[in-house]
Amino acid sequence: MDYDQTAIPAAYDTGRDYSSSARNDWLNIIRESAAGRPIDNIVDLGCGTGRYSSILVECFDREVVAIDPSHDMLAIARAKAVPRISYQVGSAQKIPLPDDTMDLVFMSMVFHHIDDRQAAAFECARILRNDGLLCLRAMTADRMDQYPFVPHFPESRHFLQSILDSMEEIKTIFGQEGLRLLEHQIVENQVARNWSAFADKIVDRPYSTLARLTDEEFEYGLGRLREYAAQTAVDIAVTEPIDYFVFEKRAV
Repeated sequence: MDYDQTAIPAAYDTGRDYSSSARNDWLNIIRESAAGRPIDNIVDLGCGTGRYSSILVECFDREVVAIDPSHDMLAIARAKAVPRISYQVGSAQKIPLPDDTMDLVFMSMVFHHIDDRQAAAFECARILRNDGLLCLRAMTADRMDQYPFVPHFPESRHFLQSILDSMEEIKTIFGQEGLRLLEHQIVENQVARNWSAFADKIVDRPYSTLARLTDEEFEYGLGRLREYAAQTAVDIAVTEPIDYFVFEKRAV
């Protein structure tokens, strides 16, 4: 999807924002992944509006190169004026960085958008130094029915079936480029304090999957979601399962 041809950039931060506790959880998870390793050069690949770029700066107290193909997403990220982040237009299939220069490549919820995933894995391996890390937050086919919007927007499931890889397929793709899996965990990520708040957050379609629905499909699903929210206790938080992978580049 070309985000610059959609309304997603303007809706993204509001629709996908985190509570401070959820943000801190991810900061700690990422920091623990690299415990004991020297991390000096970092790239946030597919950075979008830069919400993880700032987390990476805080994690490692280092400058971050943030790369995304969307001019509109990068414009929003730049407007935040977060120190120690530089921005570049580029794609995961042709990363605009030299060989063997990065200690950490970070990718958040972008892998399923990449047309040639094997090429992206090759590029990640190319720019990483030996013993460098790739940290990947991803949706997977294994957990498709657990994503909170899917039961309410039935057409979204058909689309996800066409774009999501399984956990094993992701491991294989990166393994073929010499990236060894060090860690995999499923993190229950809170996306809204309750179902009514979740319905309010997605009304502008900040998820690319929802942006692909027709107006009629979206309004039907939103109505189903609001009905469900009205019947559900207000203290039940909405979560989504995130597959979190950590790969290491092996010395050849």
